[in-house]
Amino acid sequence: MYYKKKSFFNKYVIMGITAVVLIAVISLVLVLINSAKVSHEKEQQVAVDVKPEPVLTLTLSTEEPNQTSVKITATATVADKEGINTITDPEGKEISGATVEYTATKNGEYTFSTYAKNGKFAESKIKVTNIKERTADEPYIPEGFKHTEGTVVEGFVIQDQNKNEFVWVPVPSGQLMSDNIQNTKYNDRSTVVNELQNSVAKYKGYYIARYEGAQAKTQDGTEVVITMKGLMPWTNVNYETAQRVSSEMYKELKYKDVKTSLMSGFAWYTALQWIDQRVPLFSSSTDRGNYSGQIYPTGTFKSDSVNNIFDLAGNVREWTTEQYLETDSSREEQRVLRGGSASVPNTPIKGTVQPVSSKDVTWGFRPVLYKEN
Repeated sequence: MYYKKKSFFNKYVIMGITAVVLIAVISLVLVLINSAKVSHEKEQQVAVDVKPEPVLTLTLSTEEPNQTSVKITATATVADKEGINTITDPEGKEISGATVEYTATKNGEYTFSTYAKNGKFAESKIKVTNIKERTADEPYIPEGFKHTEGTVVEGFVIQDQNKNEFVWVPVPSGQLMSDNIQNTKYNDRSTVVNELQNSVAKYKGYYIARYEGAQAKTQDGTEVVITMKGLMPWTNVNYETAQRVSSEMYKELKYKDVKTSLMSGFAWYTALQWIDQRVPLFSSSTDRGNYSGQIYPTGTFKSDSVNNIFDLAGNVREWTTEQYLETDSSREEQRVLRGGSASVPNTPIKGTVQPVSSKDVTWGFRPVLYKEN
């Protein structure tokens, strides 16, 4: 008998295998598609989480040499809709907005920084090299003043619109000096004194009143100190009043870009050191100044002038901001007088450092003028 051999791969088996393979392929494709979709979504999520950083651009107003100041413009941008929050200038001042202007008055590197509203931060630096360095031989002339006579060596005199006069004291080192710096009984540190020192460090000098202070009144009756030739020195004044009217002089006379204050011990001693360079031993002499026993109007005697400044060595002693520190707390505050006195002959000017009660009203005073920082 004959039997037909059965084939293992009949059509039903083949169809089953094909179905299984097809299902596997479809499943694999679905897995790959799903995996790609998840990966894409993750990439999108990462892209959303990466916020753009701001860009800070710094530009100079000019690169021409010998400038007195240069403006730096800081402009911040960021590639999103939120924008810029603040810019911080080189002095640490935080300013809202995307643009800031800053005036540089000396050479150096200036650093700015910015925060975008998205929280991102950026910093940028720029160098300024084209500002002319100031020297003591180049006095600034304040707005509203004019140079009337003298050189820096012999006494550079300026005059305001009301004929008040001041003389430039050059300080090449930019550092005021004191003969009491090592003596702990004397103190000459205050906001006003520090302002003057900072100005001298920057501008290499200051102006001293050419004459002892005299008293005047404004149209509304306000007392004001003036410094002109031919006026009687203001002597019926205590320390507090001398300090106040000296500090308010620039306001009452409407000066711009400068301030005034009472002479400090530092300013007085520095002026003497400068004068001694041209007139040797001036500060130790006993034959200069008015010691007649009578107080005369300011600038009466030409012989009392040195470096175009009058009556440093005589006429009236003058208040300074310098304080004498009393160990006896029951005593009144002591302030230091400097300069000569008509009633005390044969006294060298450098030896006229005299502490007295700040309430005394016997003495005179002399203001100084300096460039505002």
